[in-house]
Amino acid sequence: MNGESSGQQESLRQRIESLARAVEGLNARLEALEKAAGGTGASALPQATPPRLPEAPSEIPPASGLEVPPPPEVPGPPPVPPAPDIPPPAILLSPRPVAQPPGTAGEPAPHPRFSQQGAPPVSPLTPEAAGPRENWQTRFERFLGGRGAMWASLLAIFFAVGLFLRYSWQYLGEWGRLGIGAAVGIVLVTAGARVRGRLERWFGDALMGGGLALLYLTVWAAGERYGVIRNEAAFLLMALVCAAGVALAVRFDALSLIILATLGGFLTPALVGGKGAGGGPALTLLIYIAVLNGGILAVSLVRQWRPAVLLSFASTVLLLLGWADTSYSPEVHRWQVFWFSTLYFLMFLGASIFRSLLQREETAPADLLLLFASSLTYAMAGNALLHDASGRFPGAFPLALSVFFGCIAVWSARRIPGNRTLRFSTAALGILFLTLSVPAQLNTRGTSSAWSVEAAALLTLGYRFRDPLFRTGGQIVWLIALLAVLWSQVEPAGASRVALLDGRAFTLLFFALANAWIAGYGQLKAGDARDEMTGVAGASALFAAAWLAGLESFRFFELTTAPYPLDPDTSAALVMSVLWTALAAAAYGAGVAARFRAVRMCALVLLAAGLAVAPVAAAGSGSSPLTPFANIRLFAFAFVSAMAALTGWMASRASNAENDPEGMDAGTTQAAAVGAWLLLGIGLSFEIAGAVREWAHLGPAGTAAVSRYLLCAFWGAYSGVAVTLGRLWLLSGLGWSGVLAGSCAATVWALLGLNAMAGEGVDFAPLWNVRFLSLASIAAAGAFSLRMLPDAREGRPSELSGPGWLALVVYLLWGLTVETWSGVRHHQAAFGDWRLAAQIGISAVWALYGLALLVGGMLRDNQAVRVTALIILALTTAKVFVLDLISVDAPYRIVSFLVLGLVLLRVALYYSRVGSRNIPS
Repeated sequence: MNGESSGQQESLRQRIESLARAVEGLNARLEALEKAAGGTGASALPQATPPRLPEAPSEIPPASGLEVPPPPEVPGPPPVPPAPDIPPPAILLSPRPVAQPPGTAGEPAPHPRFSQQGAPPVSPLTPEAAGPRENWQTRFERFLGGRGAMWASLLAIFFAVGLFLRYSWQYLGEWGRLGIGAAVGIVLVTAGARVRGRLERWFGDALMGGGLALLYLTVWAAGERYGVIRNEAAFLLMALVCAAGVALAVRFDALSLIILATLGGFLTPALVGGKGAGGGPALTLLIYIAVLNGGILAVSLVRQWRPAVLLSFASTVLLLLGWADTSYSPEVHRWQVFWFSTLYFLMFLGASIFRSLLQREETAPADLLLLFASSLTYAMAGNALLHDASGRFPGAFPLALSVFFGCIAVWSARRIPGNRTLRFSTAALGILFLTLSVPAQLNTRGTSSAWSVEAAALLTLGYRFRDPLFRTGGQIVWLIALLAVLWSQVEPAGASRVALLDGRAFTLLFFALANAWIAGYGQLKAGDARDEMTGVAGASALFAAAWLAGLESFRFFELTTAPYPLDPDTSAALVMSVLWTALAAAAYGAGVAARFRAVRMCALVLLAAGLAVAPVAAAGSGSSPLTPFANIRLFAFAFVSAMAALTGWMASRASNAENDPEGMDAGTTQAAAVGAWLLLGIGLSFEIAGAVREWAHLGPAGTAAVSRYLLCAFWGAYSGVAVTLGRLWLLSGLGWSGVLAGSCAATVWALLGLNAMAGEGVDFAPLWNVRFLSLASIAAAGAFSLRMLPDAREGRPSELSGPGWLALVVYLLWGLTVETWSGVRHHQAAFGDWRLAAQIGISAVWALYGLALLVGGMLRDNQAVRVTALIILALTTAKVFVLDLISVDAPYRIVSFLVLGLVLLRVALYYSRVGSRNIPS
């Protein structure tokens, strides 16, 4: 029995010893791995010690009468050799944080299997061991020194080559002129191809792109600008450059190069085609576009470059529109353009469904965009081309498109049944063109009103009985009504002189009323079954009513014979802005009352449109004989501003009542307040300019000069009003708008002062003139605004106070400079060389100004003012020695651009080489 107990104890002791050795080995391996990962020496990490072994007799009671001898000493772990210095990996994963027990903050918790007397586990790697994360300053430096310097250098080299070609054209032969630009372009392309595998990809792509751009420039200059080669040769060379760009894009898998090649390929007919793109044979241009599209689409589909496909489509449309605007003749080109347009449509249609057919997957959103864009563009182009040739069947073309897309929908359902997106999209296009074929064939507007009424009836039944079938049918009919309304607006107006009885207005009126009913009834009755149709109907009703108001405004002033002080178009536009803003305010109020967010959003869009129309319309009334401050123009501006203010007030009330978690109503209040203030200021500006024109009688030059300076003074003072109101009403947007307006007024005054120093405009007497009055007004308003900027609740100055005061100091210095120069020129008879005298006077004014600032800074104990004064004095000292800039000739400009480009290129090369490493701060 005693022998059996002793054997159990010995076996247990051996197991404990083996476990201890295993733990020691694991600790040693962990220590070596952490040393290797962190790149630290053996002394950097705490030495792991084996845990104390528990006493065997304390766990197993000895047999009776026997004394258990103490266990032998467990030998320590063998020494671990120091780990070699291995550089840290590029990416170090942060370890999982270790939970800290209470009372041991800052120390890692020991393993629960060991006693508290054992050594704690080795501390894991901290995030600092992986190096500091790159901050935004470093990223900005990398961008500015890398890609920014790269493209700036290419732009400088581009200008250098262009100026060189222009300057050296008279000294070089024909082939020398062409060879210089081509050589530089080829060198850049070759260099980009060679360094692309050694440096970052963008560096090589930028070099090759710049080289291709220079080749395009050289060929254009040789063929079109100077005519040293024929247009046919230039066309062929540009096509070769485009092909080279496509080949480079495929070779290096560079999307930027295929984009550049696409742009160059489509610009070739416009740049060097001459009459080839403007008035020459259409067949050559159409074949060229087909071949170009075929190559670009083939490469882009294989490489999955969807942006290149979309760019090719947009470029095709723009190039054909530009050609048709100058050269299209229906009798000569109708069928050529139609069949090639059909070919282009089929090419882009195939490009949009190629990937989904090949991989039997859902069509991507970008491909669906291309599908709808190409289909609708082709439908409009085909209708325009075939409208006069369709004879008795104008609906045949949209009907053929409907059958075509229906066949594609059926075929896609059988070939790739899992691609529901393509099937539904083509089916929707088929239904769309089928719907369009009916009004196209009937050529009547009466059906539009019927569709609107039918849609309202079906949706009313659907909301009343909560029947999805009625709602779905009503939505389909509503879409038909919308298309019918849009179609009716393309046709010319009728001959009725009674408002709302014209065919277009009648259709819009029914559509607006039907949608208003759908939105209101659906919002009231639908309950949980309400869908997005109510919001769509509300928006449609609002915009249809706005369009109707615009049509009727222009129609009223077109048909009336009563005399008006403004021309009919200007009067109609002002009335339309009044109606739009009134309609928007009413709709916004209804949306707030009904908690209809969609209507409120659309009302804000309409309000913004009305606010934009008023100044555009008033811009054409400058020479109209209006009584200043008492005319329809000022009334329109005042009314529009009042509607904007009313909308802002309603938004403020809604924000307080609804808790406004998204901040929509609070933002509306800010925007509406800014809009009301801005429109009223614009209206008063028109009146100030009109008053000077009507009452001053200063002649054209004097009237223009006085008007500009008075407007600067007005906006300077008006900005102070905005800052004050924004402070009182807690509208930060209005306050910052006032700051921006005051800054713009000061900037405009500074530019006018620059013109005055150049001798342009009216010569005023020094100081006592409208120019200096404007300067003083802007400066006083700026000082007042800066005093209002500190936060009253915090009692701390705004962050803009320091830069604002500095800008005000510089602005006053510039104003005094302008007055000094103009004053000396006004009395130039008293001086021999009045320009030198003016320079000396400016230096004296600067010195006195700086001295006054320095004294003020000392008295106020303001370091910023003192530093500014010292800078002004330093500039004054420099100005005494340097009176004017040295003008350089064309060769030196070329050298300057070239040296700048090479220096920036060297900077970009440096940042490209260190692109994968952290930039030292």
